Amino acid sequence: MPSNATTRKAPLTDITHRTLTGRRSNNTSAQQVISLTCSAGAGEENSPARGLLDIFAAAQAGSIGRKRSLKLTSDDLANEARNLAVGDEDGTIHIVDTRRDNTHPEQTVQILAHHNAIFDLCWTRDDSKIISVSGDQSARLNDVETKTCLGTFSGHTGSIKSVSLKFGDDNIFATAARDGSILIWDVRCSSTTSPQGDTTYRPADRLLNVHASSTRTVPPKKTKHGSDGPNTASAVQYMKHNENIIASTGALDGSVKYWDVRKHGTYFKHDFPTPLQTSTYTPETKRAHGMTSMALSPDGSTLYAVSSDNHVYMFNAVSLGGPTARFGGSDFACSSYYIKMSVSPDGNYVAVGSCKDLYVWEVNRPDRKPLIFHGHEREVTAVDWAKDLGNGTQLSGCSDDATVRTWRANKELVEDCRENQSLQNIHGIVSE
Repeated sequence: MPSNATTRKAPLTDITHRTLTGRRSNNTSAQQVISLTCSAGAGEENSPARGLLDIFAAAQAGSIGRKRSLKLTSDDLANEARNLAVGDEDGTIHIVDTRRDNTHPEQTVQILAHHNAIFDLCWTRDDSKIISVSGDQSARLNDVETKTCLGTFSGHTGSIKSVSLKFGDDNIFATAARDGSILIWDVRCSSTTSPQGDTTYRPADRLLNVHASSTRTVPPKKTKHGSDGPNTASAVQYMKHNENIIASTGALDGSVKYWDVRKHGTYFKHDFPTPLQTSTYTPETKRAHGMTSMALSPDGSTLYAVSSDNHVYMFNAVSLGGPTARFGGSDFACSSYYIKMSVSPDGNYVAVGSCKDLYVWEVNRPDRKPLIFHGHEREVTAVDWAKDLGNGTQLSGCSDDATVRTWRANKELVEDCRENQSLQNIHGIVSE
């Protein structure tokens, strides 16, 4: 545990959760939710680190179809709402208040954003808008209140896997896609408006073939979902220590790269641009392993990346080099490029999806076994934390089993689960 954390008061099994159930349509199977994101709105202060098990309680989340992306926000402070944005495979964003019980998809705010699966979501700083990226090769800026599209960002030629907003500036964001490129967007320029009033943006900067590799002689191992192409840019992240630097990861080369984007158009004329820095990578096998996602610590000093070699790597964000720590074990398996991660708001824990369960490691104790959040029946893809670590802290995850589960501490429910195995199966349980 971190040195400033108090002694844990609750045993591991004092963490559990309930799922919010949603009705399936007629005889069709539930859609998978593909993306999830969460953030706490203004006015919520971070509590000192007290130990992960002291702050969790059970909460409800929901089944809204097939899920691979989600984000949580609290944009209604007067009502103390904690809203979870969930992207599904049909391109719909659902906004769910996770503090309400027995919520069904019909009771959520729904934004018809795309014509294909939503793979990542990003709230703006004031929680009034959401940037969504999709398999339809576009990014969109969506107004939550009016449920309208404020702009479409076109330029990729492959499914967009990741989006990252520049710190302190809601006008600029970056996207990474299966076409191997990273595009930089600025909502203040490079747009056209159609007679129907639809606004379309062109990229302000473009990095091509950011993780292309011609040195691999052994083909990558295919996953159960298939494999991304060798050029795929799997994730992008704006850095905090330098606002002009973005980090990227690739589907096969196993490295993290830094790019300097301080001048618009810097990379337009380069088919194979040169990165500012590249992490060192020593594969343990002959097969190529790539990174599936990244997450930055709240203070911007540490960067984490999930690898398809079934490990999470920690890097010094200010001086990129080799990993400073590695997390794994306890049957953790990163089985596809849909698996994502999130760092707790105090920076002490990292949560990652896996082939079945949700895993949480203590970052200062890489040798310690992770907490395993049991409850999902299939691959857990996107995960996210609320920004505060005080009362009402939430950790959410979505899965291919067509459920979203949001976790908080509930000792009474845990005691019931201890005495009733069927309740454990329904509500889930945490173990080491």
